Amino acid sequence: MVLSLEESLQKEEVLEDLLLNPQSFRFRDAPEVVVAAEQWVPHVLMRQGETGNLTASGPMINLLDMMSRSINFTYRLVRPSDGSWGAPLPNGSWSGMVGVVQREAADMGLGPFAVTRSRSLVVAFSQTLFFEDVVILASKGKPEHNPWGFLFPLAPAVWAALLMAMTCTWAALLILGVWDFGSGRVNRALDALFLQIRTLLRQGMDCDLPGSAGRWVVGGWLLVAMVTTWSYTGNLMSLLVRAGGPSPHPIGQRSTYQRHHGTGNTKEGILAELHALLEVGRMHHKPLNMMAQFLGTLVRDGTHVLFIDGSTSLKLQADIFSKTGRCEFYKARETFMPLFYAMIGKKDSPLIPAIDARIQQLLASGLYNKWVLSAIPNATACVSLSTSITVKEPLTLATTWGMFVVLVCGLSLALICFVVEVFFPRLSVETSGDQASRSGFTKEERNLQEISLEAANGGKSLLPQK
Repeated sequence: MVLSLEESLQKEEVLEDLLLNPQSFRFRDAPEVVVAAEQWVPHVLMRQGETGNLTASGPMINLLDMMSRSINFTYRLVRPSDGSWGAPLPNGSWSGMVGVVQREAADMGLGPFAVTRSRSLVVAFSQTLFFEDVVILASKGKPEHNPWGFLFPLAPAVWAALLMAMTCTWAALLILGVWDFGSGRVNRALDALFLQIRTLLRQGMDCDLPGSAGRWVVGGWLLVAMVTTWSYTGNLMSLLVRAGGPSPHPIGQRSTYQRHHGTGNTKEGILAELHALLEVGRMHHKPLNMMAQFLGTLVRDGTHVLFIDGSTSLKLQADIFSKTGRCEFYKARETFMPLFYAMIGKKDSPLIPAIDARIQQLLASGLYNKWVLSAIPNATACVSLSTSITVKEPLTLATTWGMFVVLVCGLSLALICFVVEVFFPRLSVETSGDQASRSGFTKEERNLQEISLEAANGGKSLLPQK
């Protein structure tokens, strides 16, 4: 007949050996230890057969098997009726696996459990197995194209500096008066301005610059224009093939939180603020075994974010990547609620020191972390995600309409100038006449100019007579 753990520990020689030599202790009669367990992927994976027998696998089960062989005991798994880890109840008892151990319906709780002060008052914690933070998972969103993205290769400060450099160069050319204005179609100031624009757009410069002053001014502007346009072209190409993705932020969204940390009675701090969101309907406590369902529905839709421990978030993302080949969720870089995780036993249980000795040996060898990574295929596929997404698709009107707006505005301005020249020819003629008088033509050239202008105006000369 198989003895229970309590019956085996009633033997004085067994209890004395256990207390004096926890590192090397072994049971002689191999008692049965009742272990409370619940599914927590990747640490524990529970299965219930057709006959009702529970089978389990995972890193925590590997740890339990190692301890059973080392200490020489058998074990039987039981599940709590509510499927939870444990939280205090109004009558002073506890729910979940903590309550099962507190009521002595089980000798140990597999967990792993977050180490908290309230739990330590009713159960005994083993050596810490691992340390983990709570993270935020949110939908990564879809690629976003900004139609005004062609302005982004240069920062606003660079655009402002470029405009200032153009203005200074323009003013310097006007002040120095080094430009040889032979055209009679535009005035002196506009001709100098168009020189800067043509240079910036990589067009030719059909100008004669007598004197070193003008050459130095235009040469400096050429250097600035070339460096700026080369940088703009390279950055623009990079931006066109990379679409920005929205960075998820939990503010303003509903949250789903796994409920096995036992934080419902927190009076102050960030946990109290999170718990207060329950009153306004912005937070929902859900059991751990439902996290995959909510991640694939509410979180993927972008209406909720998920507060969950790091190892579970790694497992959920890896499973989705294994099925779809895509990383669809974003894990926030910021973490919070750092917690230690351990197994539990009955309060003042003499078996805990023997368990601690085996756990220390296991952690020193690094086996537990290796088991966890082995239980998560593609564990590192979605660890570090960028907020920009590389896309391979042709540009569409929806992503480039900003450039066409600029083109339409330029054509509209040109049309206005054309209409002004058609309906107000006198202005164009006077401007040409003024520039002709300043251009230093010979007397014969001025006479030919007067004849052409008289013919254009019905025989009436508009040039001033000298």
